[in-house]
Amino acid sequence: MFFVEYVLPFVVALTVLVFIHELGHYFPARRNGVKVEVFSIGFGPELFGFFDKHGTRWKFSVIPLGGYVRMFGDADAASRPDHEASSKMNAKDYALTHQSKTVWQRMAISFGGPLANLLFAVVAMAILFLVKGHPVLPSTVQEVRPDSVAMQLGIKANDRITEFNGTKVATFKELRAAIAAFEGHDLKVTVERDNEPVVLSLKKTETFAKPFVLGVVPGAPEFEKRGAIDSVISAFTTTYEMSRDVVVTISETVIGKRKGGELGGILSIGEMAGKSAQSSAASFIWFLALLSINLGMLNLFPLPMLDGGHILFYIIEAVRGRPVPVKAQEYTFLAGFIIVVSLMLFVTWNDLSRLKVFESLGQILHLTSK
Repeated sequence: MFFVEYVLPFVVALTVLVFIHELGHYFPARRNGVKVEVFSIGFGPELFGFFDKHGTRWKFSVIPLGGYVRMFGDADAASRPDHEASSKMNAKDYALTHQSKTVWQRMAISFGGPLANLLFAVVAMAILFLVKGHPVLPSTVQEVRPDSVAMQLGIKANDRITEFNGTKVATFKELRAAIAAFEGHDLKVTVERDNEPVVLSLKKTETFAKPFVLGVVPGAPEFEKRGAIDSVISAFTTTYEMSRDVVVTISETVIGKRKGGELGGILSIGEMAGKSAQSSAASFIWFLALLSINLGMLNLFPLPMLDGGHILFYIIEAVRGRPVPVKAQEYTFLAGFIIVVSLMLFVTWNDLSRLKVFESLGQILHLTSK
């Protein structure tokens, strides 16, 4: 049951979005005359696959946590150039490699993956808005985070927040705006509970130190019908706004303006995938669009191993007129690998802590020791 409700939706969601992302690399590569050796969904040993007429091996691999396109002349799945192998190629073979292309062609290939994710989000949202309607998150609370300001206030699940420190709110977007404007003084929140208004207040404490986090999780979205043109415009606007939010969130986390504990990893994604799939097809499509935006934007961050890191190298190459030295690339790829792995471990720790996995294990060990 757990597999069907959570694991399967997560695998389906990630497979779809990784496929879209890698297609974004594949088509520009083929268009610019690069030979693509492998198109893989997942990592590790191959489960099954086939060769197409161009000699590309399309395959599914054991670990469904990503994917890659390996081009001719690459050293590995991270698209690091194999300079030693390339130096031994004849002119005809070298012309098929990724590194033989102009800096602008390579940049287009790297940018294609994130762009494909953003375009997928636009298309998915436009269809969803037209068929089902535009999703709006009402200011109804589905869950209150443990040890949060919301819990201290006395906010409960199913409460609908109607006013935050004198500002009327009806949606979570309006609530976020009101929270962003909060200056850390005494807090007063009005909620609708059992069709009756309830006023909750809390005196200023150290809890209100910035960045302020209320600690509530929104419920299921409500859908407002839109016309065809309005649906397309709204899809582009929503994708832009959410892309900007990703950049702001990550940037503020890096400089310390936002708590790193808010970041979620694979377990959070699996939980959200399961809940959205159980809710409705529309909710699952909405979740796919949001996850696609996050995947696309995160890949654009200028970290080696990510598409943004490759693009940064190409920008430097275009400015200085020659590639970044091989040794410098190797060192930065290693640094990027360490950063990415550390980030994955960090967000996984956040997930385990939020889901209270360590507390549950402690209770089990305590019981078994008796």
